[in-house]
Amino acid sequence: MDSNQHTKTNALAKASSLYLRQHRFNPVHWVEYSDALFEKAHNEQKLLLFSIGYAACHWCHVMERECFEDQDVAAVMNRHFICVKIDREERPDLDHIYMDALQLMTGSGGWPLNIVALPDGRPFWGATYLPKERWMAALKDLQQLYMKDKERVLEYATSLSRGLKAMAETPSADTLSEPWLKDEFETLIQQFLAAVDTEYGGFKGAPKFMMPNTLEFALHYHLLCPNERVFDHVQKSLDRMSYGALFDQINGGFSRYSVDNRWHVVHFEKMAYDNAQLLSLYAKAFAVTKNKWFQHVALKTIDFLEHWLYDPLSKGFFASIDADSSDELGEQTEGAYYRFTIAQLKEVLGDLYELFAEVYNFNELGHWEHGQYLLHRTDTNEQIAGILGVSVESIENALIQGLSKLKKYQQQRKKPACDDKIISSWNALIVSALAHSCRYLDLTENEKNKYVHLCLGAAQMLAERIEPDGRLLRIKSATANNIDGFLEDYALCIQCFIDLYELTFEPKYLDQASALNRYVLAHFNAPEGFFYFTDDLQKQVVRRTLELEDNVISSSNALMAKNLFRLGALLSKPNYSKRASALLQAMKPQVIKHPRSYSAWLQLALFDQFEFHEIAVIGTNFEQKASAIGRHYLPNSVLAAAKKPTEKGLLNRATDLSETAIFACVKGSCSFPVFETEQLLNHLHHDQTNL
Repeated sequence: MDSNQHTKTNALAKASSLYLRQHRFNPVHWVEYSDALFEKAHNEQKLLLFSIGYAACHWCHVMERECFEDQDVAAVMNRHFICVKIDREERPDLDHIYMDALQLMTGSGGWPLNIVALPDGRPFWGATYLPKERWMAALKDLQQLYMKDKERVLEYATSLSRGLKAMAETPSADTLSEPWLKDEFETLIQQFLAAVDTEYGGFKGAPKFMMPNTLEFALHYHLLCPNERVFDHVQKSLDRMSYGALFDQINGGFSRYSVDNRWHVVHFEKMAYDNAQLLSLYAKAFAVTKNKWFQHVALKTIDFLEHWLYDPLSKGFFASIDADSSDELGEQTEGAYYRFTIAQLKEVLGDLYELFAEVYNFNELGHWEHGQYLLHRTDTNEQIAGILGVSVESIENALIQGLSKLKKYQQQRKKPACDDKIISSWNALIVSALAHSCRYLDLTENEKNKYVHLCLGAAQMLAERIEPDGRLLRIKSATANNIDGFLEDYALCIQCFIDLYELTFEPKYLDQASALNRYVLAHFNAPEGFFYFTDDLQKQVVRRTLELEDNVISSSNALMAKNLFRLGALLSKPNYSKRASALLQAMKPQVIKHPRSYSAWLQLALFDQFEFHEIAVIGTNFEQKASAIGRHYLPNSVLAAAKKPTEKGLLNRATDLSETAIFACVKGSCSFPVFETEQLLNHLHHDQTNL
């Protein structure tokens, strides 16, 4: 917004969140969320108006311009409501509750998420984006209804709250008589394949989100039960997502989603969590396929993370890049930084224009809107070389040269804003992604050293967010109150410390994972062995959420169950693995009914139902041999290594240490040791082909 439009700031001027500060010049009397709000609303007998969004959200900006910057709208909001701005990325617990409420009321969701609630926080009305006139009319009607028929409003809010609490009830395994069967996976895979887009990858329809967890499950499944249709789907999805304008061919990094079905018309916000998960996925896919394009996409994604989101001061990574930026007229416009006219392309590329027009479809296919084009490729460099009758090397060199020219031209534009929140769970995803990159990609020594440095720095930042009492902070702020971690933060930090241990074999990372896991077991317990999204020290509003279903990020309960399974193997704690198996059993009816929505649980089912290998490397050459094993993507395994045996855990193995030994164990039962990595890999391959 134009900060000169209103010179007086509201209470959000000193907020730590960029999203909240973006609204500081609104004439709306916004306040931040706090426990004191409810007493204030009760004393003033005013309704609460929660408006929830995030800094990179395009439609949040649109509603701000059309409604929240308008004096007439502000007058209505200020007169009748206590208006509360909430950053969903700071407070996902509140976002969960009120998004569920919106979906119960309307059957759909999205952001900006606008909720009107009673003074005690119970919701009774909600909507996403509304233009000015509809927004004002709705607010006036709601105020009149509350004044004239308060009992009706209370009755509806009470009923809705019961529905919200029912959504947080835990499943029970007691109703099940049949355990999971391997044969059932084939039926689930057929359901999965029936929904995929065989031309452009991903799932059928639009809008399209990347959903890396579903693709990771598919890749994992194929490695255990080879299935060409599944493997083709993974490869096609990875190709098409990275060919389309969804992937920034110039700067690297993926936008959040595609409006169309071919990954071309995108919403341009770039989120740390998307790019971290996709980096992991492309690195793992490269380990399986050795497809150079997958490595190229992974390296470009690291470039994006490093040059657009990295904070050298904290060693962490920022949250996101805005969808909107200044266009040629100085107006905030979605995608302005990334689009080009044909005249601009010809001017910048010169002699390279014809080649780029062929590769990136400067035609009807690559046209975005209003004479603007996005770089959108459909063919490989090999295919282009064949069409033009030139070498692949000449194509690759020309593309590097031309993309560099376009990047320099872009840099004359005003960059989209960066949301400088450093969120623990999203940084944990980046740590995992960098660890996977160092394991699976073909890197030069300099590249690997740089990525390990980035990875360890972010991990140290996360470790410093663990308080003396074991609590993990989600956001640490020097100028405002810290925000305690939610289950997502703990689960992903535990996961990243396990991943980091399997890269470095430094015991401290396994210790950190174990300590955070113990805190979760002590403070997040829900019935039937599940975990609440908030711990038992946080004040609850309406309900304690139970997150079971995957979204773009896997559900925090599924992540915790996978952590328990892996830690059970690494620490030789069978009670952890048994708890994970019990959770999986309880989830079975939901998973079988909607497999697309529970891919992380399905990955746990692969752990649970197929041979899960506990690999231990002990001896003088442990680093060399363990690293050689670690280069292979072996999703149904954990890997531990040390110079000498330990008293506890997977490394508690009898060996004479005269030669570095490699053990392959299943549920604590180990084969005789082998002494060459190829022997182990052949053994694992034999086990896999005899499932």
